[in-house]
Amino acid sequence: MKRTILLLVLVAAFSAFAISAYAQDEGSISKQDTKFVTEAASGGLLEVELGNYVAQAGSSPDVKAFAQRMVTDHSKVNKELMTLAENKQIKVPTEMNKKHMKTYQKLKGKQGADLDKAYMKEMVKDHKDDVKAFGNEAKKGKDPEIKAFAANTLPVLQEHLKMAQDLQNKMK
Repeated sequence: MKRTILLLVLVAAFSAFAISAYAQDEGSISKQDTKFVTEAASGGLLEVELGNYVAQAGSSPDVKAFAQRMVTDHSKVNKELMTLAENKQIKVPTEMNKKHMKTYQKLKGKQGADLDKAYMKEMVKDHKDDVKAFGNEAKKGKDPEIKAFAANTLPVLQEHLKMAQDLQNKMK
């Protein structure tokens, strides 16, 4: 009888330990994944803010249409990212980081054809960086849901990069 009680106590203790360890593992997000989410959130804010500005202040109808597409697509992605971050209890920025704000301010000072050219140059650079970051997260991220978000968003970013490159070449 003592053996049975001891065995039950040990099984219960082991089960409680295993459940606790699993819960802790499930709740912890790697620094890499957290950094990816916060950077992606700030970059998404830049895409929407710049897109809104260029859709109004740009001179080329093609550039303005591209800017509006960035607003539409990145608003959708931002919403998905915010939901994911909330579920993972990752605090995401509600404003652009310093790097993105600097880019925004630099472009906001331009008008017309100068704005179009600078915006498209920035969009090519930005989407190259995005494709690299999202591809890296999709391959090397730790959290399966964050990895899936990156993998699912990657084709959209690749399409944006191609569109930006084509438009930039058309403007030369």
